[in-house]
Amino acid sequence: MTEETIHANVADQTIHQHDAEQDHQTRNEWISTYAYFLAAARGFTPAAVLDDWLNAERAYMEKGLAKGESD
Repeated sequence: MTEETIHANVADQTIHQHDAEQDHQTRNEWISTYAYFLAAARGFTPAAVLDDWLNAERAYMEKGLAKGESD
């Protein structure tokens, strides 16, 4: 394996890892915002915070926003 090939492989892996991290951040931001609006709609009752997050995750998946993720 040449030095150029190794460099290209490392660069490809770094780009892929960065894309995955960015996708994860975008996913969490979307879910967080959606959960906030669910909480606002029910008056921010603290007892249902986890339900808001889980419902937001479900909505994310149902809207087909997930790339390569499963339920």
